[in-house]
Amino acid sequence: MGYYSYFSLNIGKLNEEKTIEILEKNKFVYSIIQHLRDANTIAADSFDDEGNCLNENKWYSYKEEIAEFSKKYPDFFFVIEREGEGNTDIEIDYIKDGKYQECPAKIIFEPFNPLIFEL
Repeated sequence: MGYYSYFSLNIGKLNEEKTIEILEKNKFVYSIIQHLRDANTIAADSFDDEGNCLNENKWYSYKEEIAEFSKKYPDFFFVIEREGEGNTDIEIDYIKDGKYQECPAKIIFEPFNPLIFEL
């Protein structure tokens, strides 16, 4: 048993507005993804050559492992999208130079509107 998740990976840089700009997929970005896949067997089974989801996996330590790997590319952000088995278990993680920020999804329902039901 275990808990499976789907993972995808993008590479980004901080822009002048202090937001992360995802880099276009090119030979350099592919080389970073391939380096990670070569260094980590679970990453190799989770992402394809472009960082897209390949297989679901039980990868409980992905943040720590990718954070350690990110030290090799300190100028870049590794943006991981993860979707777990639970239908509300979705998050994005920003990883750079050995540090990471977890950003779990928050589902918000619109408030009840009684005017819809008035005749």
